[in-house]
Amino acid sequence: SLTYLFMYLVSLLPDLTAPPTVRIVHSGLACNIEEERYSERVYTIREGETLELTCLVTGHPRPQIRWTKTAGSASDRFQDSSVFNETLRITNIQRHQGGRYYCKAENGLGSPAIKSIRVDVY
Repeated sequence: SLTYLFMYLVSLLPDLTAPPTVRIVHSGLACNIEEERYSERVYTIREGETLELTCLVTGHPRPQIRWTKTAGSASDRFQDSSVFNETLRITNIQRHQGGRYYCKAENGLGSPAIKSIRVDVY
């Protein structure tokens, strides 16, 4: 019956959960910068262009996403609509908006997954 089928599916649920993973992708040029025993991804963009960073997320239940940024002034807010979306979009980017951008994904299982990329605006 339908009830038994439902109970069977519910019994499978623990096997269907997975902690979050995160990867940042972008359109445009990025390269790995090697400094002393330290490597980081740097995305270079010209002032006035549109920055678009996408956070590829896996996990079940579906993780919640949040973009944050270090450096720059505290008043430097993203467009609020994009902070909780997979894709962070900043049109007409200005020099002071460069810095390190973090994508954080969490779904309550294990530790949150966090990835970052440095954005240089020239």
